[in-house]
Amino acid sequence: MAFIFYGCIFIWGILGGCLGWTEYVTPDNHVSHYVGQSVQLEGRIDSGSVCMREGYVSLQIEVERVDDTPCVGKIRLGVTQAATAKFPTYGQLAVRGELKAIRGLANPGSFDTELAARIQDIGGRMSVEVSQLTYSASEPTWTDKLSTINQTAKDKVYAVMAPQDAAILIGMVLGGYEGIDSTTVRNFSTTGLVHILSVSGSHIALLVGFVLSLCHMLKLPRQLTVVLAAVIIIFYTLLCGFSPPVLRSLLMGLAMLVGLSLGRSSQRGTILGATAFAMLCYRPLWLWDVGFQLSFLSTAGLIYLLPPCRDYLKRYLPELLADTLAVAVAAQAAALPLLVHYFHQISLSSLAANLIVVPLVEFVLVVALVGLVLSILCSVLGSFCLVLAASILGISLRLTDYLAAIPWAVVTVGALPAATALIYYLGLWLALGLPPMEDLSKNLRRLGVLCCCGGFALYYALVGLLPRPFTVYFLDVGQGDCAVVQTPEDEIIVIDTGGLRGNFNTGERIIVPFLRYLGAKQVDVLLLSHGHHDHAGGAARLATMMPITTVMLPYGETGEDVEQLLHIVQGKSQVEYLETGEQFSVGKCIINVVSCPKEIVGDDSNERSALVQLTYGAAQVFFTGDATADAELAVAGQDIGSAVLKVSHHGSKHSTVREFVRAVQPQTAIISVGADNRFGHPGSSTLETLAQEGAAIYRTDTMGALKVTFTDAGHLVYSYRQESDNF
Repeated sequence: MAFIFYGCIFIWGILGGCLGWTEYVTPDNHVSHYVGQSVQLEGRIDSGSVCMREGYVSLQIEVERVDDTPCVGKIRLGVTQAATAKFPTYGQLAVRGELKAIRGLANPGSFDTELAARIQDIGGRMSVEVSQLTYSASEPTWTDKLSTINQTAKDKVYAVMAPQDAAILIGMVLGGYEGIDSTTVRNFSTTGLVHILSVSGSHIALLVGFVLSLCHMLKLPRQLTVVLAAVIIIFYTLLCGFSPPVLRSLLMGLAMLVGLSLGRSSQRGTILGATAFAMLCYRPLWLWDVGFQLSFLSTAGLIYLLPPCRDYLKRYLPELLADTLAVAVAAQAAALPLLVHYFHQISLSSLAANLIVVPLVEFVLVVALVGLVLSILCSVLGSFCLVLAASILGISLRLTDYLAAIPWAVVTVGALPAATALIYYLGLWLALGLPPMEDLSKNLRRLGVLCCCGGFALYYALVGLLPRPFTVYFLDVGQGDCAVVQTPEDEIIVIDTGGLRGNFNTGERIIVPFLRYLGAKQVDVLLLSHGHHDHAGGAARLATMMPITTVMLPYGETGEDVEQLLHIVQGKSQVEYLETGEQFSVGKCIINVVSCPKEIVGDDSNERSALVQLTYGAAQVFFTGDATADAELAVAGQDIGSAVLKVSHHGSKHSTVREFVRAVQPQTAIISVGADNRFGHPGSSTLETLAQEGAAIYRTDTMGALKVTFTDAGHLVYSYRQESDNF
């Protein structure tokens, strides 16, 4: 029977891989086919998606008609000038506007916005004013009623505690990251507990583990225990609003309970495999959903790894604590390769966090649920339980902060090939003697585990010995600049950090994940061409999350972003101010400051942009920041020939003059620019000049992150959108 389980995994892998990207999931009447057109949309409000801020509402519409033509799929809708107190949370909406494509920033190591939208069946986005909407009331569906219950429960939490504490408790108990500060998310990531901050399969596992442990202590029959646990998790998912991620977690949890009611682990595996197979028949694209993957692996861990983990821990810990910890360890051990794949880190503090924090979080979950139920019957008792849950949560947060601050709390491992995951699972299977390895002798299994450890050692030895080329990555940070230079000696130079308006920080969301993807543990040099937000906006957060040896920037550069950076690195990093004609060495890489004016004429601070040439052997790359035409002309008479030119000011028509381009003589021109930007960058005259001077043009708005690798024969350029396998 065990082979049925593995067969199901193989079948749903083929199903998702072969069918997941076909027209089968985007039929002819899908709303995505109307992208780029001005259309009249009609559809139902997805009540669970409504998110309100002062004067602004974001939501999803389940489209039913487009210009009187029946249609399917969803869109994201942003509504400005909205009175949030009066905005409907369910019913029918009609809206006219231009349907735009869902477009994310394409970088290795970052969250794939476009894939996530496709998994959720979202075919486009639209931004309108509230006056462009027509609302029609309708009877609430059962999902609308569940969303109302979920929102009512959230309101009860906000009514009895501070907003920040309430946001964290709501995320843990009812779902959603809204309102949780980035420091909390970062500390939970460091300790390997980030999945606890929003409802997922881990919450179902924790709840099931608590119920099983309690029933075991009360010596209740197994079948009664399973039924009781099933009823509790069904009630819990109803309270959470029955969103697709919660529904998937519920199905996995029920599969686990059915499996636990069976005697043999092979039968349990068959149930899990069959459940996953049925879910993927319904939605093949769920195969690529991180939540589905983690839920599946965590549930598999509880089926296969929980019994041996529990038996081992009971030798050293009290039974209840051993049972609780075994649930967390088994789930995380099974999902570890996937966590490494997405976050490129291994948390060394995770075991301590599971031992200390997870039991507290489990208690918080139970007390908060009891409080929400009691609030219906007796508001005083309900409020007391919620306040108690918040108090215990505060202790959990302080412990998490402490564990995250421990040196070596987390180790960055970089991107690993799929073969390492196979080696890990083989070693785990052998070590625990799981089916079909249980018939092998102990000595043979030990030998197998040693071979697996040797495989890891061999991989890292090869990585250390193989030569690494001089490589420059131009990251896709929207309308901004950011480049990461990796030398053959593994030094890291970051030139500019991008910066977007709103709560999306490029340092935290793009640069740090990318550096972890590379396996970088520190930044040797952070160089800012100037202090504009689209070049320096991510610098402070980068400095907060990763050590920086040296910071370089122009004299007299001011602005909120620069001031925050200097405050953070004070006493930690060396600060160098750039001067024209200076040279700095980073290993064998030379940073030549071609121009960096100390004073500027007029009010255009782009004139302060440093023009910098990086040289490594025969490889030369020229960086321009937002240099003006006058600044370019001032250096055009110098020896600045470079194979690669980072085009100034996102390709603005006011820069990249012909004399300067002829002086650089670039074979490759990189334009870092945001898609559909309001400035009209890059300018047609700039593109024409570069093309006429023989430069091949590459753009981040259409190609995503760009990788330039230098070899003895020249250099090669790869686009992350088209050639991600080469990153």
